[in-house]
Amino acid sequence: MAVDTFPRKKISRPHTSVTVDTSQLSGVAGASEKTLMLIGQADGGEPNTVYSIRNINQAKRVFRSGELLDAIELAWTGSPDATAGDILAMRIEDATQATLEKGGLKIKSNIHGSAANDIQVALEDNNITKSKRLRIVFAKDGVNKTYDNLGNIFQIQYKGSESNASFSVLKDSETGLAKKLVLVTGGTLDITEIGSEHVTLESDEGTIVKEYDLEKVYTDVNSIVKDINNLPDFEAKLSPFGDKNIETKYLDKAQNVDILNKFAYVTGLYGDIIKQLEYDELVTFETVSGQDVETFELTSLEGASNGEPVVSWAEKFQHFANEGGYYLVPLTDKESVHAEAGQFVRERSDVGEPMRAIVGGGTKENKEKLFSRVATLQSNPRVSLIGSSGTFAMEDGRALKTPGYMVASAVAGLACGLDIGESITFKNLYLLNLDTILDGSELDQLNENGIITIQFVRNRTETSFRIVEDVTTFNDKTDPVKQEMSVGEANDFLVSELKVSLDNKFIGTRTFNTSASLIKDHLISYLNRKVKDNEIQGFTAEDIQVIVEGNQAHIAMTVFPMRTFKKITVSLVYKQQTLQA
Repeated sequence: MAVDTFPRKKISRPHTSVTVDTSQLSGVAGASEKTLMLIGQADGGEPNTVYSIRNINQAKRVFRSGELLDAIELAWTGSPDATAGDILAMRIEDATQATLEKGGLKIKSNIHGSAANDIQVALEDNNITKSKRLRIVFAKDGVNKTYDNLGNIFQIQYKGSESNASFSVLKDSETGLAKKLVLVTGGTLDITEIGSEHVTLESDEGTIVKEYDLEKVYTDVNSIVKDINNLPDFEAKLSPFGDKNIETKYLDKAQNVDILNKFAYVTGLYGDIIKQLEYDELVTFETVSGQDVETFELTSLEGASNGEPVVSWAEKFQHFANEGGYYLVPLTDKESVHAEAGQFVRERSDVGEPMRAIVGGGTKENKEKLFSRVATLQSNPRVSLIGSSGTFAMEDGRALKTPGYMVASAVAGLACGLDIGESITFKNLYLLNLDTILDGSELDQLNENGIITIQFVRNRTETSFRIVEDVTTFNDKTDPVKQEMSVGEANDFLVSELKVSLDNKFIGTRTFNTSASLIKDHLISYLNRKVKDNEIQGFTAEDIQVIVEGNQAHIAMTVFPMRTFKKITVSLVYKQQTLQA
């Protein structure tokens, strides 16, 4: 965020100014039982994958840039009253990865999207250490990494009395993987490779000191080095440059390498590349079958794209099912997508996973357009529509122009951060300005038609932007559970938790003469806890009725929901005071 001053325009006349410093807002998830779900455009992230995001740095690593990243930041920093907890986020594009086949390697970007085409890779010689170095350059992110001393895995030396000594590494001719490492003294080794079943070894005048099976027993380098050091007159040691405990199946082919009174390296270039780049954020590697790994010049990956624009988001929403989310915000102003979001949250709620959607329009939309959006949503009690757009100050100093659907992410972050059942009514947002400042009659008209608007407040004590009311698109004030977000939210958590509580406590147990009393006592205990947590206003214990018939229990009870003050009326009477001395 940034430092902001109210009033924003310079004034030379005597006045009071208030400076607000929001630079300490760090973009970190708070505590929340209501998980926010965001889906929209991003320049990173694997398609059709829902990520659980806990802080803004993680979000930047995954999504790189785009509206989705901005929406995540707004959800955590958009309001002074509350912020979202963990966020479930997914990019909407069907982006692809960039690839390169060079020097016996298949290289693939970990980044999905056209930005990956700017990644460059080179495999070069290091003539000093007689090894290889791998360079990765990604100018867009300021990345210029070098993985040096690749290929040299461990050294072997023979210090005995024999006239010569050597090692050989045999590969399977079909799979291309190393099968055996053989130590020989007093002669050389003739090697015949026969398929994948067996290898014939014949030594002329020499002695096979040991034959290491790399497929079954000695599958990692450490195990071989340890065993060689237990052999008489042999010594082995790992390369000092990095973690060289690679899988032995990736050792390079070698034949009769001289180790008499001198150390010689057992190499494994591909295995070393895999090991050293195991956690690289930019690229992954595979070998090209039948080819040795060779050096190549700096070359760009290619073929990545952001994919075609997605027309329907219905299938994308399904990835959020059973992920534990509650508020869903699709980052688009498309009415068809809003309708799909409304259908998705309704379907999930019907199967016992309550959800709600907060959608938003575009920029500077007039009343007629907003009324049309409400009509498209068909009075869905699980969808709220944001009808305001404006500008937020972002963490990097930008003044971000936000359409209604981006304002929705800030409102949703606020709603997720509040206690269950607490209303967003009259809560503030960190807006710099609104695109359209509505007068009282316009705010009333939009509010009465089920549209959430932002009001600019300027009086003697404050200058702020606050939410008018937490209405849904179900425009019937006689049913607050459907018409007010907060009441519906409290009902969702009350009902869903009650179902789980009764399932776990009683379903599958035997009925007794006292079963009805046990269930009633359980309900009273549960509702008392909800009253204590300020999720319901109260209940009447005498009104709880439980009737057990056969293998069924019928429950009837009355609960008073927690409501939010929406109107306060004050009657103030002035009287003439008579002063007499």
